[in-house]
Amino acid sequence: MTDPFYRTSIFMGGVTVLLLSLSTASFSAEKLETQESTAVSVADLQQQRLELLERLVVVTREGYLQGDINYEEFVAAQQQVISAKLEMTDDRASRLALLTESVKLAETLAKRTEELFALGKVTQREVLVYRADFLTAKIRLEQERSE
Repeated sequence: MTDPFYRTSIFMGGVTVLLLSLSTASFSAEKLETQESTAVSVADLQQQRLELLERLVVVTREGYLQGDINYEEFVAAQQQVISAKLEMTDDRASRLALLTESVKLAETLAKRTEELFALGKVTQREVLVYRADFLTAKIRLEQERSE
């Protein structure tokens, strides 16, 4: 005849194992839900930022056309939108299109700065900065193409 205490301790051990596995499963499900909600909230935050940056481009363009904001600020706002979109997409064709647009903007700004330098309106430092920005954009595009 088996000791009742022994049976009780076996039963309690089984219950403990069952409760631990249920607890672990529950913890894993909660962890998964937290990861999913974090992923959703990051995507939501990225979308909110993109909408804000797109609005910034509109406001900056209006300021530029009125003469209150310089061209560099307008291009910088456009580049921020491109960067935000790049963070939100993994589609290769979309990334290439965005990077191509970034190169065109950087090239336009570099050329405009060189013209202003020739007129004595900007410093050589500004010319070098925008040439470097153009090359950085071009490098990013070529890196994406080679992947």
